[in-house]
Amino acid sequence: MSDLRSGDLQPLEPNSIAQFLGENGPLAQQMSGYESRPSQQNMAAHVAMALNRGDAICIEAPTGVGKSLAYLLPSAIWAKHNARRILIATRTINLQRQLIDKDLPRLVEMLNHEDSDDDPLRYVELVGRSNYLCHQRLEEAFRQPALKLELSEEQQQDLWRLKAWSLREDHQGRRQDLDEAPDRRVWDEANADADNCAGPKCSYFDRCPYFRSRNKANTADILVVNHALMLADVALKQGEPKAEGVLPRWDAAIVDEAHHLEAEATRALTVEISSRQLNRHLDRLLHPRIAGAGDLGKLDLAFGGVSGNLEDKAHALSNRIVEDLPEWMASVRQASERLWQQLAGTYGEPERSEQVWVDEGRRVGPEWLSTLEYLEEFRVVLERLVARVKTVLDDAEHHGLIEHEPYVEQAARGVASRLSRLAAIMEAVRAVAQGDESICTWVEVGSVPTRGHRYTAIYAAPIAVDEPLHQLFFAPNWATVMTSATLAADRRFDLLLARTGLAYQRPAAVTLALPSPFDHAEQAILGVVPQMPDPRDDGGQHHTQALISAVDQLTRSASGGTLVLFTSFRAMNRVYEPLASGFVAAGLTPMIQARKGPSRAALLQRFRQTKNAVLFATDSFWEGIDIPGDSLRLVVITKLPFSVPTEPIAMARQERLRQQGKNPFFELSLPQAILRLRQGYGRLIRRQTDRGAVVILDPRVETARYGRRFLNSLPPARRLRGEVGFISSEIQRLFRSDLTGQTSDERL
Repeated sequence: MSDLRSGDLQPLEPNSIAQFLGENGPLAQQMSGYESRPSQQNMAAHVAMALNRGDAICIEAPTGVGKSLAYLLPSAIWAKHNARRILIATRTINLQRQLIDKDLPRLVEMLNHEDSDDDPLRYVELVGRSNYLCHQRLEEAFRQPALKLELSEEQQQDLWRLKAWSLREDHQGRRQDLDEAPDRRVWDEANADADNCAGPKCSYFDRCPYFRSRNKANTADILVVNHALMLADVALKQGEPKAEGVLPRWDAAIVDEAHHLEAEATRALTVEISSRQLNRHLDRLLHPRIAGAGDLGKLDLAFGGVSGNLEDKAHALSNRIVEDLPEWMASVRQASERLWQQLAGTYGEPERSEQVWVDEGRRVGPEWLSTLEYLEEFRVVLERLVARVKTVLDDAEHHGLIEHEPYVEQAARGVASRLSRLAAIMEAVRAVAQGDESICTWVEVGSVPTRGHRYTAIYAAPIAVDEPLHQLFFAPNWATVMTSATLAADRRFDLLLARTGLAYQRPAAVTLALPSPFDHAEQAILGVVPQMPDPRDDGGQHHTQALISAVDQLTRSASGGTLVLFTSFRAMNRVYEPLASGFVAAGLTPMIQARKGPSRAALLQRFRQTKNAVLFATDSFWEGIDIPGDSLRLVVITKLPFSVPTEPIAMARQERLRQQGKNPFFELSLPQAILRLRQGYGRLIRRQTDRGAVVILDPRVETARYGRRFLNSLPPARRLRGEVGFISSEIQRLFRSDLTGQTSDERL
């Protein structure tokens, strides 16, 4: 990361940056029909100032501002003029692809047009190492007879398709470049695993997709990555601050979709000990049923191919693999089985998935103390196995087998890789056993039995990620830009600053909330129905019945084009089932998000293409979806999106706030719900020509003392308050209105 000082830099002129995007600027001259956006110009100027001064800045840029170009333009010019690198991180693949395929090429064209003497801006998209193909490992897969026994016929076909694809030159060797992704098991045999990598010694080094990408990154001005890859640096350096990162050094960072940063950092810093994880690694180390399978099986076969002076040494090591190590593998499996059975018996419920937080009370209880004993037994036998296998590698190296036998060297790297993963599990066990109060530990027991027992796991995650984010990400950056369409809760950035560690920033982080470019008062109706039953009363029964009637009326008034948002699958299904057949009879097309149904992208595509569709959805559909125009004209919010603190990490964070003398509801739950509501509202107006209505069917926006904070956080749409019938008639009037002299379809 960066050790810059302001004196080292050639500063940008913020006004010139803003004018670049103005009505008479270069962009307007190059693009017909270009419309300058004051908020976009304002954002670009503030990004330029942050890069000049070395600030951290949080910018809320609502839909329509054009935030991507607003941060790309000053970033590109600053990076080129100062020979510095900027990291751009986003959460979604769609936005990554937009930056790489559309925004950055357009920006390069613009800048080249203005200054053709300069070297063109260099940018590269990076993904995690496991997403790249390794030609060497793919070749090895075809030399393993045992692998054919491990793979199904369909998986073997995937392997051959992967081979054919590897010979083509029209891709970058990344998993996402494949027309059809292979089975995960097949890809794991051929991806660019770090511990299996021979680096420059590899015969395929010159055409290695990972190193080609890395070389481009080392000379790039802009790196485009996802949040997970960016935060892998933080996770790697948490235990070893001076460790070489997984990314090339950068000087300034742009974090788009920054409202996800806390959740993504938590995920990156969470450790796992699970039956699925361990069984996968043990099977890949030495398969219990298939001779010659697994990393040790490959090493044994490599020893069998050794001849000459080293043959006796290789034979002796082979005997240890065949005769000695299976016993030690069995002891690990037995200890792990006892652990998984104890977890399932203690914390699981029949035919139910459970997440049990090991809170302060449980940590001193007999059940957890017993779990720690099983964990320690498991750790000890695993440590012994790792030590035993390591002696085989050490002896092979000592006798020159690795140095002089290429196949042994390749197989040994695979074994070493597997040992490093098992060592990580041992470290996770130690972290859990320590019982650090800053760590949230929980047990998960699945409902579906596998291998004779239910899926079981222990997780440990930091209760707060503010300190590691501040120390390992924000503090080393020269400048950081945090941006999203929704960052402020109740018009304040306090939640973001506190939860991500930006509150520690010195000088203090700058905050900027840009106005929406849309005229919500003209384009949108916001309806509130205070007569609805309170969803907290009678287990929500009366509210559900009222929802069925209200959703029916509202949807028919809009003739479809409706997104109905819920906070749980259970509530969604209770409303959908009695309405679906009636919608079909009325000429509407009901759709529902299913846990195992069509993908989110497929469901959205179908919704866009069906004019009178009604989509019932939850979870991810509250944000990140773009359905402009007539396809979406009504958003129904069935309930205020408070998160039920059933997840252990959420409960631990609320308990931490209580211990600090704070109110978890007002400090955390309420601001998070306000942000979520803003995201749900934001699905409606996506373009200047969009028109429609958002209706909230939770009376607490009026009856609860905090309700006004929800309403005040929303854009200034035309407010309607009344019964469902009244609001439905107003929605009909909106869509039938001919005030503009246009048809309804044209307006929408």
